[in-house]
Amino acid sequence: MLLLVTENEEHSFWLLDSLLDNRVQSAYYTSGMTGLQTDQFVLRTLLLRRAPRLVQHLDQLKIDIQVVTVRWFVCLFIDALPVETLLRVWDCLFLEGDKILFRVAMALMIHHEETLLSKSTFIDAIETLKTTTNSFYVLDCHHFVHDIYTILGSFSRRQIVKGRAAYQSQSDRSQS
Repeated sequence: MLLLVTENEEHSFWLLDSLLDNRVQSAYYTSGMTGLQTDQFVLRTLLLRRAPRLVQHLDQLKIDIQVVTVRWFVCLFIDALPVETLLRVWDCLFLEGDKILFRVAMALMIHHEETLLSKSTFIDAIETLKTTTNSFYVLDCHHFVHDIYTILGSFSRRQIVKGRAAYQSQSDRSQS
């Protein structure tokens, strides 16, 4: 994708290097994927604060949001969002780092909250989750990017750091 945008192999390489070294946890791409596991825990924690009814409903249906969101985080939404929207999200990723991954995932979930709450079966809810990135909502990249900042309101990096520390502490206790 970067090569298509920059049309220059060297620029694409350095953008990818910057992305993976400075913007996304490198532990996403290790054999244990510890960074990814941590951030999935953080996403769930953030969703519990912003959309507790949704998390509770998905829990009742025995749906782990990681089924859908792991792919979003690992692929940085490349195979989930339309190209124009993806490029706008990546602009934000280069600007504010991996915080945008949480913003996008939460905005997608919260925007579709009422639809998800109306689903009474595992299959129906999973199908809805799978189509959240194919809806008209994400096709209008300007509106979508505006929403990822306004739906969530104030959202500090400190919340992510605290969530990561909480997961690490919980992980350390379970290994002892």
